Amino acid sequence: INARGQTQFDCFESRLRMDMLGPKYKNFTIEGLIEVDFEIFFVGVRNLTHLRHAYLKIGYGNSTITLGQTWHPLVLVESSNINYNGSTPFDFYARSPQVRFSYKMKNNIEIVTAATME
Repeated sequence: INARGQTQFDCFESRLRMDMLGPKYKNFTIEGLIEVDFEIFFVGVRNLTHLRHAYLKIGYGNSTITLGQTWHPLVLVESSNINYNGSTPFDFYARSPQVRFSYKMKNNIEIVTAATME
């Protein structure tokens, strides 16, 4: 009855990423990133494409402007536990569309101003 072989391939949390580095002009730098992943939510829905990051970052000296979807500005420290849930009820894996301005000071302090969406 089971004489023929059967295989199934699923992408479970696999990612596809493309980093871009633009031209440099004096103290200006331009970089970008696009990253998607393929998730399995349940048996009926598999290999669903999910946009993780898509942003453009323009830097000048200690300041940067970020436009697009990336980590939420309040994502400070990722918890170190073994479960994929992270540290529920806090969403340490939050990514949101945003316009963000950040300035790094000399004493390891970063000032961040952002306009974000859910």
